[in-house]
Amino acid sequence: MTQGLAFDLELGNLVKATRFGYVIQTHHGTRPLSFEAQREIHGGTFVHLGEPRWELMNTLFSLSEANLFAQLVDRLEADEFQENMSYRELHRILRSALDEAHNLGELKSQIAADPDRFVELDPELTLLDQKQAGKLLLLVTNSDWIYTRSMMTYALDRFLPGGMYVGGDALLVESSLGLSGAQILYVGDHLFARQVERYADIYTSRVSNFLAATPFAYPRAARGSLPHGPA
Repeated sequence: MTQGLAFDLELGNLVKATRFGYVIQTHHGTRPLSFEAQREIHGGTFVHLGEPRWELMNTLFSLSEANLFAQLVDRLEADEFQENMSYRELHRILRSALDEAHNLGELKSQIAADPDRFVELDPELTLLDQKQAGKLLLLVTNSDWIYTRSMMTYALDRFLPGGMYVGGDALLVESSLGLSGAQILYVGDHLFARQVERYADIYTSRVSNFLAATPFAYPRAARGSLPHGPA
C-alpha cells in the first residue's frame, strides 16, 4: 500500500501527498489532472488527516474503494443519479455499502466458494523461501475463522502445512514463539495494524515483494536527513 493517498471529500478528488502534506498528484473521478490544474486546485492545500475533508487510504481495501469512488464521481457529474449529493455524501453511501458487504460475509462466501476465480496464487511462493531459510512464519489476521481456514487451506497448505489458532494477543505470540517483540519482523499491509505491534516494521501489499531480497537480509530504513538538518 502506497503511503500518502487520501480521499478529498470536499472536491471529489483522489490525491497523493508527500510526508509533509503537500499534494503532488490528483485525480478527479477517473481523470488525472495536469500539473497546472492540480497547482490551481491544491497549490496552497495541506493534507491534514485531522480535518474532516480528508479520508486516508490505509489498507488494500481502500484501493477498491478508491476505484469505485472515482467511477461514482464521474457518474454523479454526468447526472446519472436521481438526486444531487455532495462528494462527502457519495463517499458515505459507498463506505456504508462496502462495510455491509464485508460484515455480512456475502463477499467472503463468494470468494471461498470459487477461489480459482478470485485468488491469484503466488507462483514463486515467497513464504517457502523464507521457511527454507529457517524462519518461523505466522499469519495474523482479523478475518473470521471459517474464511481464514478456507483461504489458507487453498493457498498455503499444499506447500506449507501448519496449524491454526483462534484468539490470543501479542504477548501470547511472543511466549509461544519464545521470542521478544524486537526479534519478530512484522510485515503488514495496514498502516495502523495493531495485531502484533502498533506499527508494522515493513509495509508491503504482498510477500512476493521479498523475492528480490535474500531471506538472510537485515531490513532497515535508508538514512535520511531532516528537512532542517544538514545533508
